[in-house]
Amino acid sequence: MYRDMPSGGFQKSGIIATLLTARRSGGRMNISDVFDRSCVKAQVKVGSKKTALQSIATLIFETGAFPGYSAKQLYRELDDRERSGSTGFENGVALPHTALPDAERFVAGLLTVPEGVSFDSLDGEDAQLLFFVIGPSAKRNDHIQIISAISRAVVEAESREQLLRAETDEQLFDLVREAFDSGESAEAGSRSMFHIFVQKPEPFDDLLTIFSAAVPGSLCVLEGTNAGSYFNRLPIFSGFWTDAEDSYFKVIVAVVDEARQNDIIRRINTIVDDIGESPGVLITVQQLSYASGSLQF
Repeated sequence: MYRDMPSGGFQKSGIIATLLTARRSGGRMNISDVFDRSCVKAQVKVGSKKTALQSIATLIFETGAFPGYSAKQLYRELDDRERSGSTGFENGVALPHTALPDAERFVAGLLTVPEGVSFDSLDGEDAQLLFFVIGPSAKRNDHIQIISAISRAVVEAESREQLLRAETDEQLFDLVREAFDSGESAEAGSRSMFHIFVQKPEPFDDLLTIFSAAVPGSLCVLEGTNAGSYFNRLPIFSGFWTDAEDSYFKVIVAVVDEARQNDIIRRINTIVDDIGESPGVLITVQQLSYASGSLQF
């Protein structure tokens, strides 16, 4: 199933620069810790989606992380998840994953398939990067953060191309490990609270995705009403607003580590590049003197 290639020159700098933004500074989970060395394989040949899932199930089984499951059962779990909706994304990336009720930890891995394999992807293109994750169903927040961090890490074409150029398992693992390693302790430092007020639907999904990988479970979305709908009820202002103008209003509220603050603001401004000129999105950030607890996603 696996094809070894001779080692050669390999440059890390490009993807490291891109993937560093997927780290969780000061967070409670180091994403790199979930990647098992034996589950990271470069230059793999698989003939079909079924074969790919079977290969992934075998690798996960051989880690011994899920003693109550055979390789066949793990394959069935992954396949059942695919039947509910393909995990093939766009740009040659797939992220098969599942959650197990009696699992105690997460295991993640990556297969690079330069020749590609059909994965029922959203854009119809073959998948070349097969990330995969299995973990406890009770740890939904962590599961979402891992998946979000991985999906964000391969947004840039350069990142995907450098992963595909890794010629050996060792090169690929070192690259992934370094990219997702926060290099910091699990103790959270100072915290900041973001409020993102959104009056137009177009950027909402992308804005929410930023926080799905950046916070350890302190995130919620509030439904709101534009102030114009209230002004419209006052006789003196009734001619300025209509009922249709309060049709969309949401507030993203997130508590994040202060070290992530500038990176998040930069990402928001990338998504809403006219934020200072066109109304519809408002960002506020405040430092917190006290924060305790977490929320379920």
